[in-house]
Amino acid sequence: MAAEFFSHGCLFAFQFRHVSSHFRRTDQTRPLRAFCLRCALTNSYGEPTKELNCNHGVLISDQHFDAFLKCRTKAHFTFSSARTSEPSHPISDWQGHIAENYQKNCRDYLRSASAADCFVGTPRPEDLRNGKYPLILQPLITAQDAESHVHALEREAVPTQKGCSPYVPIRFVPFEKISKHYKLMLAFDAFVLWKVSGQMPTKGKIIHGLRHAVLNLRLDTLIHEVQPLVGRLRTLLSESSAPDPVLIKHCPECEFETYCRKRVTEKDDLSLLDSLSIKDRTTLNTKGIFTVTQFAYTFRPRRRPKRLASRKEKYHHALKALAIGLCTRIWINVHSRRLSGKRRIRSWWLPSAVPSAAGNRDRGSPGHDAGAL
Repeated sequence: MAAEFFSHGCLFAFQFRHVSSHFRRTDQTRPLRAFCLRCALTNSYGEPTKELNCNHGVLISDQHFDAFLKCRTKAHFTFSSARTSEPSHPISDWQGHIAENYQKNCRDYLRSASAADCFVGTPRPEDLRNGKYPLILQPLITAQDAESHVHALEREAVPTQKGCSPYVPIRFVPFEKISKHYKLMLAFDAFVLWKVSGQMPTKGKIIHGLRHAVLNLRLDTLIHEVQPLVGRLRTLLSESSAPDPVLIKHCPECEFETYCRKRVTEKDDLSLLDSLSIKDRTTLNTKGIFTVTQFAYTFRPRRRPKRLASRKEKYHHALKALAIGLCTRIWINVHSRRLSGKRRIRSWWLPSAVPSAAGNRDRGSPGHDAGAL
């Protein structure tokens, strides 16, 4: 049995199961699950995977999904207009320029390799279902709550199974090595195509490298892996404030690096120690350690036994935190005195100073004036 009703702009359906009671000779009907018919997708068993708390007001694009795979904070900044005034980043601009040129070369390569005429632009949904065009370039596939700038769609030569899309999504990647990131981006293209046409693509291609190598992928498993990621991204974008920034490996090539690094430095966050993994930071947080200063106090120098003298010393993250905190305090104190004009200090531990015996004795030696700093 099934029942349907509208609520908050969403069409919900309840599935019921017939339950017979042992103790009473009456039949009861109990609801089994509820899901939204507008965004419900099924798993391999044909069961709905979405819940009631869906949000159709957030339009997720491939740009947002790409940023979410790299950093949660970047995804929120990309979606909102709060950080649109950020200056351009040279590495990010360079990567975008390379990707744009490579996509243009791949489109020319597909045109020359395809004997049939290609369609440039966005076809109608019925044309996508019927497989009208053999090759489609630069289509903008837009569903009700998701859109993607698909690089290309190629019609399969062999007829597909019933319920599967006749098109194979293609993505152009200028790098020789293909990571999981680009496979998930291709799966997101197929996910949006599935929502528009109602037919799930089962195969996909990635053209990469200087020789235009082709990597064929099965998309059914990747699409079901993308579904919960899209749900988490929609929940993140529906929040009013962005998550707290954390420094990761992607930061040196991100356009929001300056803002995030300033915020992290003000908070004295543990992510300033790039040698600490996410698991290590989580373990320290459970112990009540959230800043570099707190972590620095945990370092205890130990005397090494003679039998371990030949072995390499263990890397101490707390010692690095102590060094960062010490250098930061010295830098702030010295520059505050320089700006105050009371006394100009050129200490022996600053890079701009020239160490000398007289200078160390008269100004800035650890035994003479280090306590003042």
